[in-house]
Amino acid sequence: MPKMANLTVPEVTEVTGLSPNTLYWYRHNNSGPPCFKLGKKILYPAVELEQWVAARRAKTLRGVVV
Repeated sequence: MPKMANLTVPEVTEVTGLSPNTLYWYRHNNSGPPCFKLGKKILYPAVELEQWVAARRAKTLRGVVV
């Protein structure tokens, strides 16, 4: 089986700049990046995280895009 690209909470905080508490809040409210539990770990699929960030960027982008 090929290695799946899933990120842990600390890795997502490093990539996005969001705090762990914000990620937990998003998960609690079902409003943040897609994630799932594997045992006790919360994991974020890298591809879906990238899509979520791109969607947030598109939704909030202001100014002229060159």
